[in-house]
Amino acid sequence: WLAAMPPEIVTPARADEAAAKVLAGVPLPPKFDRAALNAVGTNDQYQFGAAVAARVGCGWIEEWQRAKQAGDQDALRKAADALRSSHQWKFLQQMNKDGDYPEVLWQVADQTAAGSPPAGYRDALGCP
Repeated sequence: WLAAMPPEIVTPARADEAAAKVLAGVPLPPKFDRAALNAVGTNDQYQFGAAVAARVGCGWIEEWQRAKQAGDQDALRKAADALRSSHQWKFLQQMNKDGDYPEVLWQVADQTAAGSPPAGYRDALGCP
């Protein structure tokens, strides 16, 4: 039945190609595993984008937290800059027309970059 899905549906077999398109121009956090996106199942473009955004956004928040705890100012600045850049990620801008996930991610990213991730961000973003 997966082969019968229309081309706009992201199946596990199409995940790598879809991920390449979505992640174009997006800074990736350390230890980001693009291959893990093959395991998010079958999704429409919006849900696939949310799964990608969760992995990237949560990865940068985890890096921000690690850097803050370690006192690594360079890594902290890099993570904050990556989180702020989420406002320019093309796939989130496209998703924003169809739902509120990008707004939630931007709010969490901005709060984190400003000094502290909000409580409950993992559930709000659907962190893996």
